[in-house]
Amino acid sequence: MFDEAPTSEELARAALRASVLANQQQQVLTEESQRLLAALLREEMRVAVAAGIREAFDQALTEENARRVFKIGVDVLQEQAATSAGRMLWSGIKGLLRFAFWPVFLLTAALMIGGPGLFKAVWAALWKSP
Repeated sequence: MFDEAPTSEELARAALRASVLANQQQQVLTEESQRLLAALLREEMRVAVAAGIREAFDQALTEENARRVFKIGVDVLQEQAATSAGRMLWSGIKGLLRFAFWPVFLLTAALMIGGPGLFKAVWAALWKSP
């Protein structure tokens, strides 16, 4: 009977008995001791977190990672510049077409109505020497 492995139920009961004994032997901390312990734990946690953050930054900020970040930034800037340049080009073309539409339309209409003779008469009237 002693050479058999304990069942999970027996292991659970043994763990429960050990837990109950440990709880009975615990001493109650005074309020001042609790505050002191809390302050010490906070300080240890602060130091551990700061050390972890410092270590993570030291591992992350390598020359290779800096090159990757810089390359990604340059790629994004180039893409945005190309997009903006395309937008500016098209808006310039649209503005030029809007600006030139009415004069070209009116000149075409005048040419269709009066022919080249109308242009000669207008040219002579505008640039007539006094």
